[in-house]
Amino acid sequence: MKKKSHDVDVAEYYLKPGYLYVTREPTLITTILGSCVSICLFDPATGIGGMNHYLLPDVMRDEPPSTRFGSVSIRELVKGVMEYGARKTHLGAHVTGGASIPNNPQSRLVADLNVEGAYLLLAQLSIPVKQAQTGGHQGRKVFFRTDTGEIRVEFVSAEILPVEERGAEHPWKK
Repeated sequence: MKKKSHDVDVAEYYLKPGYLYVTREPTLITTILGSCVSICLFDPATGIGGMNHYLLPDVMRDEPPSTRFGSVSIRELVKGVMEYGARKTHLGAHVTGGASIPNNPQSRLVADLNVEGAYLLLAQLSIPVKQAQTGGHQGRKVFFRTDTGEIRVEFVSAEILPVEERGAEHPWKK
């Protein structure tokens, strides 16, 4: 689907967990995050941008490498924007996500490791983090314009709760 925005046709793309998307075309990429992390990369000189959405910080034992893992996804995102013509020295990153379920140490650990992994790998790759919105107990919806680098983040309305605290009734059935 395309929208008109400031006299530019802007494509829209919804990014699913475990995937990444890179483009030269003006695109509004959206995704929804809980404990997952998303990195948006943008080169203002070329207008090339991309976003990833990873679930876990590193490849788990006996798992094949995939973009579900930050250690793979971040490198593939950088590789992708550079293959499209972005220059590494021009890249800036926005890190979003890493929310956790209250009073759940396992959830907090995964969320914290996801965020920490993003910062460490971006530093190793010499890509500065220009903006970040991480942690807390609410999910986020991320909107990223690949041609301008504009980012908008909205909190998802409900606090993240474990299944047992949500109750048997589904909130959408009223």
